[in-house]
Amino acid sequence: MNARVLLFAVLLALCAASVSTHAALKLRFVNENLAHSDSNVYVMFRKGTTNAFDASYSGGAIALTTAYSFAQLSGGVMLTDIVAGVFYVSLGNPMSVPVTNVAGQLPGPSPSNTTDADYSTRWDSVEITFTGKPYDAADLTGINMFGIPFVLRTYSGPTILQTLGYDVGSATMIAKLRSAATNDSAVLTDASNRFLRVLGPTAYAAGTIGPYQPLGVYIDVVRASGRPILISDLFSGPAGMQPPRLTTQRYQFLTSFTNLLGVDQLIMAGGSLTAGGIGITNIVTFAYSNIAYQVYANNPLYTINGADSGSMADNDVYSAAVRDVFAGFACGFIGCAATDQVTGLAFQSEASSNWFATVQTQAFSDVQTTLPYYNGYGEAFWRYSDVYGFPFADRLSSAVQANLDPAVVDTLEITVLPDVIVPEPVGVFTVLFGAAGLCAARRRC
Repeated sequence: MNARVLLFAVLLALCAASVSTHAALKLRFVNENLAHSDSNVYVMFRKGTTNAFDASYSGGAIALTTAYSFAQLSGGVMLTDIVAGVFYVSLGNPMSVPVTNVAGQLPGPSPSNTTDADYSTRWDSVEITFTGKPYDAADLTGINMFGIPFVLRTYSGPTILQTLGYDVGSATMIAKLRSAATNDSAVLTDASNRFLRVLGPTAYAAGTIGPYQPLGVYIDVVRASGRPILISDLFSGPAGMQPPRLTTQRYQFLTSFTNLLGVDQLIMAGGSLTAGGIGITNIVTFAYSNIAYQVYANNPLYTINGADSGSMADNDVYSAAVRDVFAGFACGFIGCAATDQVTGLAFQSEASSNWFATVQTQAFSDVQTTLPYYNGYGEAFWRYSDVYGFPFADRLSSAVQANLDPAVVDTLEITVLPDVIVPEPVGVFTVLFGAAGLCAARRRC
């Protein structure tokens, strides 16, 4: 074999090795919004910064900088690889081609910047990672904004495996989100007064929450009570040998407000109840002045044992305990004298593990019945969807991610719902199919 043939054989082998061997995921895009035809509902694909992307449809390879109408994709899309990907869906107009920034990235559109090329386009997004791994998933997020209601369904052949998304159309969501704000400035419309989106608290400049209810008074009331907060639950770390902060362990922190050397702080004292964990003599501290904002933003910085800086990106036992503090404030559990119907105890007197138990059906205005001591924006998504309404929403919901394990799932269906959803028929249909059958056919009960 000569050198040229040998080189070609080596290159061919390398290319073959780089091709994904897992089954592709079929994507189906369905439009139920009667105000728009399949020809003017669009989707544009975006991947993470440096990761692979491989998708195709009947017209060839999917391009990252092209908006495709649902009509063009009527035969479906075969997706093989995408990491930290986003599907941007728009109504009436295609999304503009993103401009590469100085880091070589294709940034997403801004929901609040009036100079953004897509500001006057109604759009929303689906988040997805699919690489052929059992933990691949897709989800919907309303953390920064709400624009379009979706439903995600996964299939194995003709069998529906999982359904999540919105239970209501845009009209109901807009009304609920509007009621969570002190004025209507978060509801954006175009020049013809057509709805575009509702901005969430985190869509505004850092440190501000727009027209949403400030929670400083709530924090002050909890501090003035002097009642400690018991943060306790199980942290599930990654498999294999890990440092103590990443091992699976049961954590317990007694959390309270204090003034240390003239500085108001929130202090968590405790650690792990599991051998091989972080021990029981840890101190985690936060600046008091930042707590009210972080109840919405859920991305606090904190200090561990007076030296280490921690953040939610650490994904360790400390961040899990910190998450429970801010999720507890967001849901109104902390300092709440209402009775937990599951345990029979006041929320303020029980461990945080009870707040986020799988059987917990009370939160937000259910527990803070007289005062707005909770994240009202996040409540709207919890009431009417399986969608992230704030970063820690998965502490309350039964499921907010659609599993895409290719050993089980072969199809992901993304459906755009109507703005106004007509109630399901009753009478003979209920007799024939039953309420559960109707829910399965449409969305979920």
